[in-house]
Amino acid sequence: MWSIQGIEAAAIHAYHNALIPCLRSTFLDYMDIVIMNKQSTQKGGSVISLIITLAIVGYGIYVGFQYIPQVIESGTVDSILGSIEANHKASRVHNVSEIQNAIYRQLDVNQMNDMKGDFNITQNGSSYTIEVNYERELDLGFQKKTIQYEKSLILK
Repeated sequence: MWSIQGIEAAAIHAYHNALIPCLRSTFLDYMDIVIMNKQSTQKGGSVISLIITLAIVGYGIYVGFQYIPQVIESGTVDSILGSIEANHKASRVHNVSEIQNAIYRQLDVNQMNDMKGDFNITQNGSSYTIEVNYERELDLGFQKKTIQYEKSLILK
């Protein structure tokens, strides 16, 4: 014979056996749809990230176009001082005007005539001191930064 409790237990058991697989398959189908939608919409960076990246690269190029000539100019000044030192070792210099003329010739060759006033030559007994002091300005967009260049050479 059947009891009420037995019938209820059988009904609940049948209900769960039918409902849980249905819910499980519905949930898994839903997750598949969500995952597929995310994969189809996320294909790369957004336009905003592209604009930010281009702005950063553009700013670096802007600063680089100003700074690289200063580095080249500084290297040229080092080269001028090096050639003056090599010439002094090859043949002794006897006065300040000879050193000054050699520097001016090097500046003319390198088309840096605006730097003639930046070289200071002093004689200390038998040695000569050549000092170069000049400044350049670097525009960062939000501020202007002054860069001071100082170099010296002692000829003995």
